Amino acid sequence: MFAVHHTRRPEPGILVSTLFIALALSIAPAHAAAVKIAWNPVPETGLQGYRIHLGTASHTYTVTHDTSQTTFEVPDLDYGKTYYLAVSVFGATGQESLYSEEITVELAIPPAPSEILVNGSFEAGTTGWTTTGNQTVQSAAPYLPTDGANIVAFNASNLPPNAVISQTFSTAVGETYVLGFDAGVLAFNTSAQTLAVNVSGSANLVSQSITILGTGGGTNRWQPQTFSFVADSTTTTLAFQDQSLTTNSIDLLLDNVKLTGPAAPPIAPADPPTIGTPSLTGSPGSMVISLRVAAAGTYALQRSTDLIQWEQVAETELLEPGNLEFHDTTQGVLPEPPVPALFYRIGSTAFASGNP
Repeated sequence: MFAVHHTRRPEPGILVSTLFIALALSIAPAHAAAVKIAWNPVPETGLQGYRIHLGTASHTYTVTHDTSQTTFEVPDLDYGKTYYLAVSVFGATGQESLYSEEITVELAIPPAPSEILVNGSFEAGTTGWTTTGNQTVQSAAPYLPTDGANIVAFNASNLPPNAVISQTFSTAVGETYVLGFDAGVLAFNTSAQTLAVNVSGSANLVSQSITILGTGGGTNRWQPQTFSFVADSTTTTLAFQDQSLTTNSIDLLLDNVKLTGPAAPPIAPADPPTIGTPSLTGSPGSMVISLRVAAAGTYALQRSTDLIQWEQVAETELLEPGNLEFHDTTQGVLPEPPVPALFYRIGSTAFASGNP
């Protein structure tokens, strides 16, 4: 984030036209930014180039950059600081114009990336993850985690390499996310282990296989991994799969799984199914209740003689909006003598425990 202010230097001279900010973006190293500036060319002969002047106080410039172009990306700026920039032109013999109009750039500190995954370092075991196959959470020697106290070990105790662990999370369509994790091996030999990582939304977004060789001696060898993707769905699934070809005296390891990106928009709660006005035909002991519903779902019919105690009569699943029909053929079940009134209610199965 940035703000730009303009001030005019009062001295006369050759003035390059007003600068303007074209782009501000994050670049390496971390916590640094670059600002791209542009200006109109000066139509003079004998000009050698343009000189960009930069400082942290107005009209006090401590850094210069020379270019022959009319655009320049000023690198290595720090977020949280205010910078002042101006441009001059210089000739082949060293003469230089006065400064252009000065601009002020305020680089606000960007918000920290949002951590999206649950329990990415497995400190709560595999809570938040869906797991199948041969995988265990380990914390004792000879396992050496890279973050916290726990790691996931695949195919431990020489078991077959068939494990998959996955987690589904909310994402914002069109936004970029960065996945990072540590893949490793605990090895008493120099065999290889292979970990497949897949990220999928509406389509497959990341599909990579990571192979790590053991170094023997019961040592842990870790290799940090980073992948990025652009979400194409409001929900995305990350999956790790053990694809190793051997498990004898070597384990595949996973730790420190992180996913950063913008916060996903909240998911609006689904509207409850809309139920139309029912119609009843027949007589007690042989009733037909029909109505139209505007949403697919599971619906239940309940019956009462006093509006206090309710008895479930039937339940049916509707795969798409449409007409719904219940049959109450409980002849001989109703109390004697005949009750003066019989009541029905219809709704989703959420009220089957007694809530209307």
